[in-house]
Amino acid sequence: MPDPVLVGMDGSAASLRAVRWAAQAAASRQLPLRIVTAFVWPIQLYSVISGGQLPELTVLRDDARERLIEQADAVRAEFPDVSVTEDFVEEEPAKALVEGSGAAALTVVGQRGRGALAGMLLGSVSDQVATYATGSVVIVPDEPAVDGPVVVGTDGSAVSQAAVEFAFDEASRRRTELVAVRAWLAPGLDGPNRVPMFLDFDEMAGQERRLLAESLAEWQPKHPDVPVRSALGYGSPASQLLEQAEGAALLVVGSRGRGGFARMLLGSTSRSLLSRVSCPIAVVRP
Repeated sequence: MPDPVLVGMDGSAASLRAVRWAAQAAASRQLPLRIVTAFVWPIQLYSVISGGQLPELTVLRDDARERLIEQADAVRAEFPDVSVTEDFVEEEPAKALVEGSGAAALTVVGQRGRGALAGMLLGSVSDQVATYATGSVVIVPDEPAVDGPVVVGTDGSAVSQAAVEFAFDEASRRRTELVAVRAWLAPGLDGPNRVPMFLDFDEMAGQERRLLAESLAEWQPKHPDVPVRSALGYGSPASQLLEQAEGAALLVVGSRGRGGFARMLLGSTSRSLLSRVSCPIAVVRP
């Protein structure tokens, strides 16, 4: 049995969209799907909304298990070729998904679950899963899916090359355009590493454009069906990727880029995008 696509489900709108995204990913990859509901006793939430009158624990547990079974049955009906299993576990959701990611081809989670406050842009579960999961993670927002391009950020690092490979594969499956984004900035003009005041920006942009083309050279011949558009932008990687991700079907980034420290599990650009992007985002690890 191949490794499944793993997805967390807690009944929230974001998690239901995540389940459907994961089911489509499993179907296109001919992989099984594992849907996990991790149940924890929400004592603080229920003590507030019920005036201290806590419902029976068994009722809450049974309701959560019932939602899981209903969702799994709905996926089986819509995707009859996908082998679906549902797991109901009693532990913290982030812990369950991080531990399960080690045996998954891909881990999918909604951007905000039931445990997230309304004002939070990124739920703690999705943040922890994106940071600590083994392998690649896709975070699905509570927004309608669109049929736009797949956007990928590349800076020439080994991790970003893994992201490029993932993005080409996804664009091919979706039969859509790939937009490859590379951001650049001129070196600082002060400090110990001074550079001449007069910079040839055209020459620098040309060099960056060549590096962008090199980052795609290995994968374009393997995916001749994928139309590719290069987007070279002057500015921070996060701002350039956010601009290109408007109307995208998926944004793909490496877990950390060229500037990330080896001990960091998630780079600053990836973390910034998690809380700001409105389309699904894949955080890829080699």
